[in-house]
Amino acid sequence: MKKEELRGVIPAIITPFTQEDEVDLKGLKRLTEYLISKGVHGIMCNGGNGEFCHLLKEERKKVVETVVETTQGRIPVIAGTAACSTKETIILTQEAQEAGADMAIITPPYYFRLPNDSLYQHYKTVASNVDIPIIVYNNPLYTGNNLTPLLIQCLAELKGIIGLKQSNPDLGQLVETVRLVEGKISILTGIDSQFYPS
Repeated sequence: MKKEELRGVIPAIITPFTQEDEVDLKGLKRLTEYLISKGVHGIMCNGGNGEFCHLLKEERKKVVETVVETTQGRIPVIAGTAACSTKETIILTQEAQEAGADMAIITPPYYFRLPNDSLYQHYKTVASNVDIPIIVYNNPLYTGNNLTPLLIQCLAELKGIIGLKQSNPDLGQLVETVRLVEGKISILTGIDSQFYPS
């Protein structure tokens, strides 16, 4: 995948569950087909809306496999592969690639607040250990770690990083990020109110 293909409306889909708390794969297929029929430009699974934190590692891979199987290459599939540790993020990203995902979207490690150099090393290490394009996901409300525009500028130079999903409500940070990385990576917004300004 190239950064130019990362565009348009890419919903972060839910993961449907059965009454028995199992992943509802039939429901996931119906949801995927419905979104494709409405003209979306890609699908992101195993993100926050997809309740990745409630899924077992095996379930996360099955969700990706199911969405990939359903899309049949009609639109890109982006798999959320975030984890608290760099080691687990690498494993989840490799498994998403094996399952057929076109890209991985990765938040910073969460729970612990980390300095910029640690956040940079996290992404650098992941990018150098996987063969799938990466979208950096800045979501400080849930991770506790904000990726500053200057840090994003540095990340945009890393081989394998093709995009940013900016879910920081600070519109000024979005504008500064666009200024610093213009043309280097694709920028998506995860904040509804920033859809038109971005």
